[in-house]
Amino acid sequence: MPPPLITALASGLSEQAVKVFPNPSEGVFELAFSKATTGNLHITVWDGMGKLVFGETAHNVGIQKSIKLNGLAAGVYFLKISTE
Repeated sequence: MPPPLITALASGLSEQAVKVFPNPSEGVFELAFSKATTGNLHITVWDGMGKLVFGETAHNVGIQKSIKLNGLAAGVYFLKISTE
């Protein structure tokens, strides 16, 4: 079965400001930002059926953040990152 694949949506960040890797992944994704991220960063992930499978608000992330989605079934997931 193929590993999870993530599709990214950005709000409050330019599309070039964040990279998601590896993609696909075995469950741990890295978010890399082109400049340090300060303030609140809201990260949510939904499955293909629209069910929220991950949600976190992080503060002063800097330039890289790991998200762990271990244990999820293989498939396409949708990522939303916002600073609002």
